[in-house]
Amino acid sequence: MRARRCQMAGSDGRGASDGGRGSSRLLAGVCVAAGAAYMQGATISYIVTPMLGTFGADQDSGAVLREVPSIASLLVIFISALLATRFGARRIITAGALLLTLGSALVAASPDVTAAAVGLAVQSVGGTILMVVPLAAIGAAFADRDARTRAFAMFSMVSPLVFVLLPVLTAALMERWTWRVVAGVWVLGGLIALLAGRWA
Repeated sequence: MRARRCQMAGSDGRGASDGGRGSSRLLAGVCVAAGAAYMQGATISYIVTPMLGTFGADQDSGAVLREVPSIASLLVIFISALLATRFGARRIITAGALLLTLGSALVAASPDVTAAAVGLAVQSVGGTILMVVPLAAIGAAFADRDARTRAFAMFSMVSPLVFVLLPVLTAALMERWTWRVVAGVWVLGGLIALLAGRWA
């Protein structure tokens, strides 16, 4: 059991000591990674209509763009934690961040609705990994109940923070630039998550 905790906390088991530097770094890393994962959900509704205008697509295509992320998420939500247990949280978080970055880049450069939908699907798979695996990693890294409760409380603050700040940023960006700039922000978030994953 202890070996499994060490594997979930990271390949070198640094997260096993509660309140230690390793656990704090892990918590910071997974919070940043999860923040990047929430970016799509916080902003997608603001850019779908402009995307349809760019592609000359109809509202049915807009429905597809809105639904694809949820469908893609369901494909991995139940196996993400299992993969982290088998291969280590750091590797799976890194893989999730990479998928999120690549999917976001595909959306930003997409020439049509189909490419955008594929990009959103890939991005959503990566984002789901970055939402699920941190929960398992935190549970493994903080054995003490109080420390674990505080860690989960901090992690739970990421989502509302992103959903409050990102729409404001998106509105400001959309006033001056196109929706592709917003997708570019997703790419930046993915790259930051990729770096933060090294702490997991």
